[in-house]
Amino acid sequence: MYLQILQPVDVKEKNPLIIFIPGSAFHRQNVRARVPQLALLAAKGFCVALLEYTGSEDGVFPALIQDAKEGIRYMRMHSEEYHIDPEAIFTMGDSSGGYTAMMAGLTTGEERFEICKDANVYKVKGIIDFYGPTDITTMNKEPSSQNHSEPNSPEGLLIGQKEVLENLELAEPTIIKNYIDKDKEYPPLLMFHGVIITGIENLTKV
Repeated sequence: MYLQILQPVDVKEKNPLIIFIPGSAFHRQNVRARVPQLALLAAKGFCVALLEYTGSEDGVFPALIQDAKEGIRYMRMHSEEYHIDPEAIFTMGDSSGGYTAMMAGLTTGEERFEICKDANVYKVKGIIDFYGPTDITTMNKEPSSQNHSEPNSPEGLLIGQKEVLENLELAEPTIIKNYIDKDKEYPPLLMFHGVIITGIENLTKV
C-alpha cells in the first residue's frame, strides 16, 4: 500500500480528508494520472490521499481491502502531521476503486480485513462511489463488452484467476451486500451510476 498526499495551499489546523482509490480493473494502478483532477479538491480545502492498493498481479482478495483500511488507519494516526480532522475522513473511488472504497468504509469491525483490534481507527465519515461493482457474480447480467466471470477477467483475477461462477466460495466473500446488517449503522454512501450517451442521433431518442 502506498499513499501520495496532496495538501491544500492554505492549510488549516484540521482539514477534511478524502482517501481516493483509483479504478484499474483491480490491476496495478497509475495513481499519478489522477493528480491533476484531485488537485482541484485540494484547492477547495481538502487533503487528498491517493491510495495505491495491491493489484491482482501481486495478490488476491482481500489484499486490496486490507490495504485501503490500513491507509485509513495510517492517515488517522498521522492526522496532526498532515493537519487532518480525524473525524472527517472520507473514502472515494471509481470502478474497482469505488468498490474498494465501499468495502473499506462499510466493513468496520470485520476482523479479516483489519490488523488493528481497535475498529474505531478504520471508521470513515462517508463514502463516495463512482460506478463501482457490488457483486462480481451478477456482472454478466448487465450490458458489457466482456465476460466478467472468466478466469482472466478482472473479477476472475481478483479471486486468484478462477472462473467466478464455478468458485462461489471464493466469490461470495467479495460481495458487498454480504456485510450489510439491518441492525448496524453505516456511514452515508453516495453512489454514481449511469449510461454514456454519444452522438446526436442518440440524444434525439432521449
